[in-house]
Amino acid sequence: MKSLSALAPFSLLGLGGTLYTAIFMLIRLMDRSYFPGGKFFNDIALKPVFGKGFTINQMTFVLLSMFSTSYIAHYNAPKFYTELKNNTMSRFNTVVGSAFGASILFFIFVMVTGFLQFGGNTAGFILNNYSSKDNLATLARFAIGLALLTGYPFTFSALREGLLDLQGKTGSSRDAAFTPLTLTLLGLVTALALVLKDVGFVVSMTGALLGSLLMLIVPAIMNISSHKALVKKGLQPTFGKNLEIGVNYGLIGTGVVMTVLGVYVSVMRQLGKL
Repeated sequence: MKSLSALAPFSLLGLGGTLYTAIFMLIRLMDRSYFPGGKFFNDIALKPVFGKGFTINQMTFVLLSMFSTSYIAHYNAPKFYTELKNNTMSRFNTVVGSAFGASILFFIFVMVTGFLQFGGNTAGFILNNYSSKDNLATLARFAIGLALLTGYPFTFSALREGLLDLQGKTGSSRDAAFTPLTLTLLGLVTALALVLKDVGFVVSMTGALLGSLLMLIVPAIMNISSHKALVKKGLQPTFGKNLEIGVNYGLIGTGVVMTVLGVYVSVMRQLGKL
């Protein structure tokens, strides 16, 4: 389908599944089922590890890469704006602010709740820490599967539209390429999903490669290019604008460093060399 509007009710199902998982994690933290002596403690391979304290090391870059994937929504922004009812900028800003604010709170809650239960042995995919005999955990896995299933079309749609744009497809040629490209991309992505087993590695690599690029590098380049175009038209830059451009160059450098380190550490960790 070419419109995202039909996905709205299914997206709510996915959101419900995600919220259930957060509630489940809080329940297990409160009833201490995974602490020594708890109901499921003997059933898990990754026993909780505490007391080592927080240190900044190579794994910090993996965490930063994972953070990046939490806030990548740029690619769908134009489509969300176009399909938003009464799409004024103020309404769009309200939607974006509310969504990102809720996401920030949710991600912090899940990360902290998971870490308080498993400490240094917290898995990249937190539900892998829970026992297969825990019925609530099984339901949470199903709920997250539902959330992934309902959220997948949003990401996939952006990938397909981007590739069609890069090919310069418009009108009838775009319509003709729509279905073949959809099937090809679905096949490739599914093949990768069957081969890659560690979701933590996938998330960290995605964050390192795309997160830093979309969050730091590309917006900064766009702002710098826009500024240069205005200067060519005779605009006199102010001190504040020059400072902003300087910060943008700093963001580009930071993004490059985070990308290189994130990819290197993620790959070395996957190979067992870190």
